Amino acid sequence: MRKIIALILVLVSLTMACSLGGTTTESPPSPTTAATSPPSQTTEPPAATPTEPTVHGSGGCTLDAAFVADVTIPDNTLVQPGTAFRKTWRLRNSGTCDWEPGTLFVFVSGEAMGAPASVIAPAAAAGTEVEVSVDFVAPTAPGTYRSNWQLAKADGTRFGPIFYLQIVVPAPTSEASPPPPTAAPTQVPTPSGCSIAVDGALAPLASAAAADGMDLGCPAQSASEIYGAVQTFWANVSDPNPHMHYRSVMLWRSDKKYIYVVTLVETGPDTYAVYSDTWDESMPEIPPACSSLTVPDGYQMPIRGFGKVWCDQQLYNSIGWPDAHEAGVTLLIQPMERGVLMSVESGYPTPYHIALESGSTHALMTLGTP
Repeated sequence: MRKIIALILVLVSLTMACSLGGTTTESPPSPTTAATSPPSQTTEPPAATPTEPTVHGSGGCTLDAAFVADVTIPDNTLVQPGTAFRKTWRLRNSGTCDWEPGTLFVFVSGEAMGAPASVIAPAAAAGTEVEVSVDFVAPTAPGTYRSNWQLAKADGTRFGPIFYLQIVVPAPTSEASPPPPTAAPTQVPTPSGCSIAVDGALAPLASAAAADGMDLGCPAQSASEIYGAVQTFWANVSDPNPHMHYRSVMLWRSDKKYIYVVTLVETGPDTYAVYSDTWDESMPEIPPACSSLTVPDGYQMPIRGFGKVWCDQQLYNSIGWPDAHEAGVTLLIQPMERGVLMSVESGYPTPYHIALESGSTHALMTLGTP
């Protein structure tokens, strides 16, 4: 009996020992083990590295700039091979430092296109806007060309974003094989009896001009694309809704340096006048004749060549004020025997088409499809 009891006690002890060992395998990790587990914050991405270093001026202020607008030569403007042109950017001093005299606008990469390595940028107080211009010459080979520029301190330290020019040089049109000696003239007469045809893109405008009573005669030469500029003016600027009244347009053509002032008249025939562009870089952007004028809210002061004509001729009394800066455009122009046909091909949101009759002030200005 004692042996049986002793055997039972041994078996009970072994059972209890096995139970206690199983419990220890399910215990939580010690504090030391928990500390070695990877922290959750390592899964977050690192902070982004600034794309441009901050440049400081005296006193800890920052130098910076921002793009406002392309005043001339907007992106992908068509420029004929070898043509000289001027690109103008409107920039804002978006930093807290003033741009001091001697601030540069420097070429940094891309195609130089005959431009200098740098030009002087206007001094500008923080928060103000200025315009920077660079002269280029389009390459002779067809293609898309980009030139990258950046502002720099007088010591050459660059700051702010990259500003760029991008143009398209078109491929030359294929020349037809020369005719044999006995061939008929290369210009085939049109049904109207003219030896040169009206360009297909200008034909609707020519028809509209004839219907408007214009006698422009035959084309004097074929149409050509010419770099120019356009700015729209609005009359009755004191009216709450001046766009309900007539508009005027100033156009500049680079080949002849003419400035046309064309007025869309609601109660009669459209009119025009033409002036020579006599403004150059040595002159102030705003002519002294306009220094005493106050710009109405929502409008702009015309500058450079447009501004000089507008101020010298006191056109603010007749054509009103512009509500946007001038824009570089590509004009399609065809001279006529007694006038000219013009269309704004690209570079401006409003597709103006204008016919002018020589020897009079008669004009026809249409928008959209002529």
